[in-house]
Amino acid sequence: MQATTEPFQHTELDAEGLVDNMRYLLPLVSQSDQQQYSNSKRVRYLNQLAKVIKHCGFVIDPYYPVEKVIENVRLALSSSVKEVRAGSLRVLRYVLQSRDIFSIMLRLRIDILVVRSLDVPASREIERLQAVRFVRQVISTAPNLFPVSLAAPLVSIVLYDSDPMDNLTWSAIATLCELALVNPEVAARSGGIKAILKGLLKCHTLRISESIVLTLNYLLNRPDTRKYVRSHLDLESLLAPITDLHYRCLMEENQRAALQVLDMSVVQASKMAAVSMLKTWPGLFCLCSPHNTGLVSLLNMLPLTQMEVQREILDLLYCVFQLKVPTWTEHFQEAIASVDPVQPKGQWSFTEGFVVEEGKDLLPPKYGSRTNLVNCFHALLLAVLIEEGVFECLVEVVRTGMNHVRVMTTILMGQLLHMANSILPSEFSSDTHCLTELISSAMDFDTHAERNRATEVISYLDRVHQQKKEGVKPSSPYLRLILEQARYTSQPKQEQELLKLIPSVGVACLCCIYLSTVS
Repeated sequence: MQATTEPFQHTELDAEGLVDNMRYLLPLVSQSDQQQYSNSKRVRYLNQLAKVIKHCGFVIDPYYPVEKVIENVRLALSSSVKEVRAGSLRVLRYVLQSRDIFSIMLRLRIDILVVRSLDVPASREIERLQAVRFVRQVISTAPNLFPVSLAAPLVSIVLYDSDPMDNLTWSAIATLCELALVNPEVAARSGGIKAILKGLLKCHTLRISESIVLTLNYLLNRPDTRKYVRSHLDLESLLAPITDLHYRCLMEENQRAALQVLDMSVVQASKMAAVSMLKTWPGLFCLCSPHNTGLVSLLNMLPLTQMEVQREILDLLYCVFQLKVPTWTEHFQEAIASVDPVQPKGQWSFTEGFVVEEGKDLLPPKYGSRTNLVNCFHALLLAVLIEEGVFECLVEVVRTGMNHVRVMTTILMGQLLHMANSILPSEFSSDTHCLTELISSAMDFDTHAERNRATEVISYLDRVHQQKKEGVKPSSPYLRLILEQARYTSQPKQEQELLKLIPSVGVACLCCIYLSTVS
């Protein structure tokens, strides 16, 4: 029996035969599932058509106008075979090259069929991938015409509780972030902002978390898009895993034990999101707004929560002030040695960076007479935290916390006290030079244990202060000789420019002034 050959002869990928190729392929891809051609052949025809359009461009044929081409591909997109639908989405993505073409697709209700491809089980990964790629092509080609019908399935994908998150969920979060940048109104109407915040709590990587936070900061930084983000609700939801003791109260009893590890991962994601927000000016002003109680709740939860959550909050404060996190131990000498900048490191060895790396770690940047903007940012943040009672919360932790937490908190308090006395104006000295509760505990002779603990903390704070006063002491004799020959001195200079930038008015008033001027 002689084998039948496939009647396909005009598929050369050149510009001259483009019209002939399209005229030949379009009737073949629009065949129904019950007709003579098998599904594999239809997929092959769709792939050939996609290659023709990709390499030669989409040329409008009077015999086959754009609307007729989309109608033929729409028949294939209505197929019950997932491979055929995936190939159809690929063809439509290459056809979509202008706003006018997408207007025709909307008129033919292609978006409904794309939603169908998005709302399929995870086993049909190829079809879902092509659907997401088509949606991203719509965002880049016609963002102003983006319909809510395409954004709704992306929101449902992100809001669906799947652990671990699959690739489609990450793609949906990235697509919603792009949509929020180019068309924030549609993103807000479809619940995309809420989905972005929910996806942020699922993220466990700092770089991805910062990328998502940049989308929120872009919306908060512009007066015309700030209305789409409810700072007093949406931003506080980022801190809910830390500040809300009943965050998982709606879980069933048999699920809570299995989700203990997940709870800590959500707390860590919340910490990274808060760090990313506090490292930017829009996030700082919104979280420190008088109408936003998220930062106050975060500080108030520090003495009340369990030790693991306390550690995450302390890590957050270390990260936002760019301080080195000490070793998690109950011995103060070991912890203070781990943050000592003059301790030898592996990259200081002769076979590694030698004195170059040691100089980069020990010597401060020489910015001359220019204002250090990083110090300005840290000064504003520290002033806000002081007004919200950060030192009172830290003192309460060292008085009642466990040994590991007390050591870590003491070092942080010493670092912040030194920073406050270095970069803040003298108006804040009354809040930093006298820790009333700590001194009262050290002088209370009725409670012997608490008095000894407070006295020990005061001695630890003095050790941190002495470490800060030591200045630069190179461990390498060669670097020490270079500094002596250069007559280098490590005595810090008074930064008078910073005092001009932060007046004696309360920093909370600065936040109110900022919000009133930009709103």
